[in-house]
Amino acid sequence: PYPGTVEPIALLGRDVVALSGIAQPKRFYNAVTATGANIVEIYEGRDHHRFSEKEIELVKVLSERHDAIVVMTQKDAARFDKRALPFPAAILKTGIDCPGLIDFCISRIL
Repeated sequence: PYPGTVEPIALLGRDVVALSGIAQPKRFYNAVTATGANIVEIYEGRDHHRFSEKEIELVKVLSERHDAIVVMTQKDAARFDKRALPFPAAILKTGIDCPGLIDFCISRIL
């Protein structure tokens, strides 16, 4: 687990800073908004971006300015190498809900 790991939290009604270093961040922002969160700031890097210490400090300032939680994808969180972050953060878990997908894939293989 990451330092400071806690149980899942609800984002409904919370102010958040959306942090992304992914190729198509708009889908991520839409997913954050769909939770009921209010995106007050966006800090965006390119796909596969590794955030520098200076950038992390800037995100901390944004979080403090808005009294907001920083929300990121699992992919972005993995790039922090389990280091403790200087701001409250949440990882938005995403997945694919496609009933029958596994059966379809198996049928194509067999």
